[in-house]
Order: sequence, then structure tokens, then C-alpha cells
Amino acid sequence: MKKFNVGIFGYGWAAKAHIKAINASQQAQVCTVYSSRPLEGSQLSAEHGGNTLS
Repeated sequence: MKKFNVGIFGYGWAAKAHIKAINASQQAQVCTVYSSRPLEGSQLSAEHGGNTLS
């Protein structure tokens, strides 16, 4: 089964819950988070799993 890559816009409390649910599914994984505030990719990966891209 194909696993879809998903992007998240915003990083508030709702986004954190959605990231957890998406990553727990067999159909999708969060690959990108866009936010107006600065975010550290390695910290996001540590918290939610996944890889950091440059």
C-alpha cells in the first residue's frame, strides 16, 4: 500500500494532534511543517519522528 506524504500548515496545538494521528496511520506520514514562526527541524523530528531535510 502506498504511503502518502502530508504537509502541515501551522504548528499550534491542533497541528500537533494531527501530526500524531497522521504518523500513527498506515496510509500517510507528515513530511513537512510550514509555520510563520521559526522552527528547528531536528527538534520537530525528535518530537514527532521522521527525518530532517535541508
